[in-house]
Amino acid sequence: MFLSKSKKIFTFVIISLFLLCNSYAAQNSRIVKIGYLDGGEFIKYQTRIYSGYCVDYLEEISNYTNWKYEFVQDTWENLQEQLGNGLIDFVFMVHYDEKIANEFLLSSMSIGEELVGVYVNPEADLYYGDYKRLDDMKVGLVNFPVYVEKVDRLETTYNLNVKKQFYQNAAEVKEALKNNEIDFAILGNVFNSPSDEIKLIGLFEYNPYYCMTSKENKPLMDDFISALRRSKIENPEFESSLY
Repeated sequence: MFLSKSKKIFTFVIISLFLLCNSYAAQNSRIVKIGYLDGGEFIKYQTRIYSGYCVDYLEEISNYTNWKYEFVQDTWENLQEQLGNGLIDFVFMVHYDEKIANEFLLSSMSIGEELVGVYVNPEADLYYGDYKRLDDMKVGLVNFPVYVEKVDRLETTYNLNVKKQFYQNAAEVKEALKNNEIDFAILGNVFNSPSDEIKLIGLFEYNPYYCMTSKENKPLMDDFISALRRSKIENPEFESSLY
């Protein structure tokens, strides 16, 4: 009789603790809205499922924050506006730029690195290192400061005069390249995929990228950085395993 009663008490305590933990987790869970451009391999959306580097990264962060996510795809300009208006919480994969850093809050730790390259159509009569032959050609790129700087550097280093054509996202750049609307493109490797029919003719150095939020959203950024630090201590190989 005593043993049976003890078992009942023990079972009651275990169930109570389980319900308490679930209740606590539910109360401390929040929906975090992530803004992004077209994802490439960074964020992929297929058959109503999100995957890719950023998604895996965020799932790792949620192990420490209990966050749930919603993803919002839009143009770079619109994402900045939505961030400023509080309609989204973070924009991921943002390169450091002084103007951006003055207007928004960038994470104090990077969340990865992007390798920016020069790409042409496979049939183009251009090969690796043929920078001088790009003179008077039209280049397509997204209007990110880090991409613009790469074009400016090519012009200065090789005495080129190229015509910049800006697009809303990398998918539009690659489509323009495919349709011969531009002669070459500046693209980051995180936006490329193995199925892309493009030829690499040049590479720049790696550029770290960060997540960005509004300056009013500092507590949320603090939570993100705290989780990121814990992840790097407890799971130091995680980030490198995503590449």
